[in-house]
This record gives sequence, structure tokens and C-alpha cells, in this order.
Amino acid sequence: MKATLEANVGNLVNILGSKSWYSGLDQLRVEEELLVAADDSSTATNIDAMALDSETLEDYKGQLVELTGMVIVDVYEDSYGNLNLH
Repeated sequence: MKATLEANVGNLVNILGSKSWYSGLDQLRVEEELLVAADDSSTATNIDAMALDSETLEDYKGQLVELTGMVIVDVYEDSYGNLNLH
């Protein structure tokens, strides 16, 4: 999944797959990626004023968002391909 994300930065893609839940988290098993538009100019929604908790962020799931001034100090990919940002 990480390679798919890196290869499509700036592109608009449709992801086809199956959705499930594990330990209260949504999961998507990607079966196919379809390029919709290269160099898409979609505008991100700024969520700086939002609380960074699961209840508040639920409304933004699947949307393009931005956080200004956020610093990611560590990225960890587990054995299932999940990315954890710290």
C-alpha cells in the first residue's frame, strides 16, 4: 500500500476493494487501483482547528485534508502494511 500511495502523490485515484474492521479500526483490502486524473488539482480541507480524535475525524474519512505545521517524526509500517505516523 505504501508503494501505491507514493506512486500516486498528486493523482486522483479510485480504490476498489473490500472494507472490514479489526480492533475498532477500518481496513481496506485493495484489489485494484484506477487512475482517474494525473496531477489532480483537488483542494484539501484544512483541519487545523479540529480535534485529532476518531470521533471528530470520522467526517473527513476518505477526503483530502491538510494540517499546517504538523511535524511527523517517525513512520512505521507494520507487517500488515499499515502506516503509523508519530
